[in-house]
Amino acid sequence: MRQPATRNAAAAAELAELARRKEIALRVLDLDVTDDASVEHAVAGALEAADHLDVVVNNAGVMYVGPLEGFTAEQARQQFETNVIGVLRLNRAVLPHMRARRNGFLIQVGSVLGRMALPFTGLYAASKFAVEGMSEAGACRTWHPGDGGRARRLSDCHLESRRECH
Repeated sequence: MRQPATRNAAAAAELAELARRKEIALRVLDLDVTDDASVEHAVAGALEAADHLDVVVNNAGVMYVGPLEGFTAEQARQQFETNVIGVLRLNRAVLPHMRARRNGFLIQVGSVLGRMALPFTGLYAASKFAVEGMSEAGACRTWHPGDGGRARRLSDCHLESRRECH
């Protein structure tokens, strides 16, 4: 979560309270998926605190709305940097640790707009289509038979069933 001590303090506190009530070991870390150093620092912090990673949720995303011709190339880059490259960056940082333990669970939070586009959502939909494609391919290529790892996509309250790929 970006800025859990300042801008997102209320959300971080809400998560911490829910974890306390449900007796779940959860630690909110400062993480900006658009920054390599931030991702590496957060993963190192999680591993230092817990010694391993059981679950990683890729939930970061930004949504720009408007006609496609209204966006600059820089705005498109920003959207894809967060929504697509951020997923790749975090997965690359955590997968070696999960593979070493032969256990882990990756959750990619997608969107129904990763399967269909609506007016004025073309740029966002394009980024979410990319996440869907990476997730589908990754479910079969991330974990090898017998690794014990799992990967799932979550798209607007629709949980994809586990893909069995051999």
